[in-house]
Amino acid sequence: MGNTPLAGKQPRLSPEEEKYLFDAGISYLSNGAPEAAYYCLDRITTPDLPLLFNKALCCYLSGWYEEGHRLLDKAGQSLSNGLSRQESLPPSLAHHAYSDRLHLCPMPRGIPQELARTQLLRLKAETAFRLQLYGEVKAIAASLQKPYQHIEKLIKQISYDTEGN
Repeated sequence: MGNTPLAGKQPRLSPEEEKYLFDAGISYLSNGAPEAAYYCLDRITTPDLPLLFNKALCCYLSGWYEEGHRLLDKAGQSLSNGLSRQESLPPSLAHHAYSDRLHLCPMPRGIPQELARTQLLRLKAETAFRLQLYGEVKAIAASLQKPYQHIEKLIKQISYDTEGN
C-alpha cells in the first residue's frame, strides 16, 4: 500500500518530510502567502509550539481570528510562565524590541522559550482584540510587563471603545 491514504486519512509523514513542509510554510509566511503556508503546515501531524504558532499566524493574517485564538491557546499550554528576559539585551536593541513586529513574524524552531512566549502572547493580544476579548488583552499586557507599542495602542482603543467616545 505504501503511502496511499486510507479512508480519507493523510499518510504518515517522515520527520524529513515534516521538516520540508515546515520550512515551506515558514517561507510562504515570510513572503506574504498565509494560505499556502497553512496548506503546508496543516499536513504536519506532530504539533509543537512553532507549528501551532505559525498556523495561528496564518489564521490571523487571513482574518480567521477564532481559529487563530484556539491554536494560540493550545500552543500556550506548552509554555512556562517565566518572565521574558529581554532586559538582557543591550539598551539600543531592547528599545527597538518594544516597537518591532515580532508577533507578525513566523516562529522558527529552536528559539529560546522566553522569546517564544513573548511572540505568542503578543499575537494572542492582537487576536483577542479582534475577538473583542478586551479583558484578555489587558491581562496579556500586564503579564508581559513591557510597553509594546502595538499592545498599548490596543489598550487605548479599548478604553476609547468602552468609554463610549
